[in-house]
Amino acid sequence: MAVLSATDPVVVDRDAGETDATTVVTYQKQEHEVLWLRPPGGGWDRPNLFLLVGEADAEERGSFAFVLRPGEVLQVVVYRDGLMPSEEVEEQLRAEAYVRVHCLLGRRDLISDRGQQTGGTWHRQSVATHVPTRVVLAAVTPVPPVLGPAGFPVLTAVAEARATRDGTGTLHELVLLPLLPGQHRFCTVVVADDAGDWDVLVTELDTLRRQLTVEFPTLHVYDDGDPGGYGEASFTFQVLHRRAPDPVLLQEFHRPTADIDDWGETARPYALGFAHVGQPQRVRDGEQHVWVASRGLEEDGFLEPDEAAGSWGVRLPLPSGPWEEVTGAQMRLDCPPSSDGSSFHYGVDVRWSVAYVP
Repeated sequence: MAVLSATDPVVVDRDAGETDATTVVTYQKQEHEVLWLRPPGGGWDRPNLFLLVGEADAEERGSFAFVLRPGEVLQVVVYRDGLMPSEEVEEQLRAEAYVRVHCLLGRRDLISDRGQQTGGTWHRQSVATHVPTRVVLAAVTPVPPVLGPAGFPVLTAVAEARATRDGTGTLHELVLLPLLPGQHRFCTVVVADDAGDWDVLVTELDTLRRQLTVEFPTLHVYDDGDPGGYGEASFTFQVLHRRAPDPVLLQEFHRPTADIDDWGETARPYALGFAHVGQPQRVRDGEQHVWVASRGLEEDGFLEPDEAAGSWGVRLPLPSGPWEEVTGAQMRLDCPPSSDGSSFHYGVDVRWSVAYVP
């Protein structure tokens, strides 16, 4: 997998008499991958990396410096061989790696208005400006930025989400996702005009808490594991944040040993009625995913070995973004034989809903 990094943005200090600034681009890629460079005001070019970097292994790794003047933008992208940059498609959506470097000058009053909306897993930030601008930075972090050189905001924590840059204009609609529900966060947006002047907006936000419901309404026995008649089996059903081998359990349900019959392997249904009804939750890192799992054991007594079936777990699809809520989604969790010689096989219906509340 290709890796690209660069000093972004670079800031020209007018008070110190500077007229330009230098960024350093570092890359690592496979030999069959191609690095493309787009200098300010130019088109995409495939540079000779040996000449640019001056090292024998330049086709795979290296670094190079590039001088920029205020308002200029440098773009660097890595593609699989055979692909080329496009003017019509956001490069970072197609590329193995992508960086864009802005050269900025000084802070100026560019932002004229703002607006925001926050859900459980997303935040929409609107920024209006007096003159056409582009988005230099849009990120959500757990702590506010600090002021760096020339007063430019510097993120001191890993961004939980970043927004795709949306071109030049006087209104920027930025959607940042995915975010953790029920958390206090800071959104930082930096815009810049063609002269390199920039402005910053820092807002605080609270994502909505997640309320999760997972039901196991019906058990379906495909094969009761006893060709001579009915079987006897017990079942366990789990809702988890993380599955085995290091599970984090939300709730577990148990159906004790009882007779089961597959009605001639026609998937006989048995009503269960188990349900995890969660309270509104502040979701921490590692808890954003939800899994369902099940194990069953068909007991054959002393003359035959017991037969096992089950599923280690399936992750429930929980969408992020403005359409994050789920109402009554359904699936059937397949639990095939899981022990040697077992024919025991069943499935369990799963129904889930997700709401986001203050």
